Amino acid sequence: MEQLLLLPPSPFTPGVSHDSTILYCPSDVEAAYQEWGANCGPAALAAVLGVPLARVRRLFPEFARKPWVNPSTMWTALSLARRPARKLGQQWPAYGLCHIQWEGPWLSPGVPIGAAYRHTHWIGAATSPAGRPMIYDINADAWLTMASWEQEVVSLITEMMPRATGGWHIRWSCAVEEKEPLP
Repeated sequence: MEQLLLLPPSPFTPGVSHDSTILYCPSDVEAAYQEWGANCGPAALAAVLGVPLARVRRLFPEFARKPWVNPSTMWTALSLARRPARKLGQQWPAYGLCHIQWEGPWLSPGVPIGAAYRHTHWIGAATSPAGRPMIYDINADAWLTMASWEQEVVSLITEMMPRATGGWHIRWSCAVEEKEPLP
């Protein structure tokens, strides 16, 4: 199990404290991509649920036919996982999932919504004990600070999108209750 431990450090247990947050990185990203085409939606969910991608595959029963994840599909997956969650609209969750909208001309008035949805991305979201936003992104296969994510990942993704502005915003988010991984 690959994890990133966010501190402050504790004098009682070296490197761990009662208010630390342990963030999980799925170890089977490449294998899941090769086997069934796993992408940002299933990977973000696996990171937030704290399980390998192989364990979330069943939560996306239509994925083989429709290899994309919209907010409704993600909400259904959370329900199938029996993980309590709360929709937040466009707020940053303390711990949860964000559906990111890449900005560009597809957001202009009159452009069909499908054009905008083709320029979206799922990330895992957390807030460190120090209040810093953290992001799990399949492209980094790691949890990054917001600043690192914007510098290292956002620019790479949006550079590959013709006419993207490089901007982004949260299109939809939900807070996910932290608890034991799926059985």
